[in-house]
Amino acid sequence: MTHQQVSARLAERPELYQGWESAQPIGEDGGMFYLSSIFRGEENVGTVHVYIWDKKVMGNPVAGRKAVLGLMKRENLDRLVGEVDCQNLLGINFAKRVGFNVIGVVRQRKDAHGNAHDVVLFDALPGDLAWA
Repeated sequence: MTHQQVSARLAERPELYQGWESAQPIGEDGGMFYLSSIFRGEENVGTVHVYIWDKKVMGNPVAGRKAVLGLMKRENLDRLVGEVDCQNLLGINFAKRVGFNVIGVVRQRKDAHGNAHDVVLFDALPGDLAWA
């Protein structure tokens, strides 16, 4: 995806995190994983978000795994961390099927608008994203 395509997709949904450093499409054109930040140090860690505009993508966790692993390899990341609102059961289940592991619940996490939500915190290592 080009810089303009990613920015245009994010502009469609202002509630999503609008800042991004890198993005990777999921499948042909059904969604994307994007990084809002990258910490480079002893361990390179990216903060990942997902935006899905074609729900068929959620039924294809292998495409999600390939996209996330491709993003990690391209950015030389050791770990990804992300969060999903506790009310978003589809998002939580998709993250698990892709290969993310639940760390726990972060209570009263404030979003970009200052509203507090409980979120499930996830992480993934490259080995978590392998597929058969």
